[in-house]
Amino acid sequence: MRSRLPLLIVALAAASWSCTSVDPRGDVPEPRVAALGEGAALPGVGLHDLGGHAVRLEETAAGKPALVSFWATWCDACLAEMDALNRLDDRARAGGGIVIGVAVGEAREKAAEFARLHGLRYLQLADEQMALADALGQKRLPATIVLDRRGRVVFTGAALDERALAAFRGALQR
Repeated sequence: MRSRLPLLIVALAAASWSCTSVDPRGDVPEPRVAALGEGAALPGVGLHDLGGHAVRLEETAAGKPALVSFWATWCDACLAEMDALNRLDDRARAGGGIVIGVAVGEAREKAAEFARLHGLRYLQLADEQMALADALGQKRLPATIVLDRRGRVVFTGAALDERALAAFRGALQR
């Protein structure tokens, strides 16, 4: 029993953390969603798709309205919205849009396995070193950003909600 005690303590601590208030690096963040304001362009930060190919979010979303969802494998609130994001991506593609997931602060391989196990069909990117999250001032998970066809931010928020969906619908209609 004694050798299992440290594992039990870690498991209990992890279960009590809120996804919206813990940075994957263990820092306690400031309570903000993103440093981007409406109309801002995304910073040019290199990411990888889950196959390991180098990509840039702004190039991936170029010319398409995009709903970008930041997540991590340890975030229960992130997992709770993934089925809805799968369904949203199916509808968005019909309207010329795209849903993009960005796994934050974890190894690409771990995010890829998680995406496979949970049947994530929408595009997934990995921000292993948190370069994009840091450039955006992103400190909370889940988080949502909506981009218009020009790649400009039209919405920033926390978990997927009606405001994010309304902003995405508006971006699809423009």
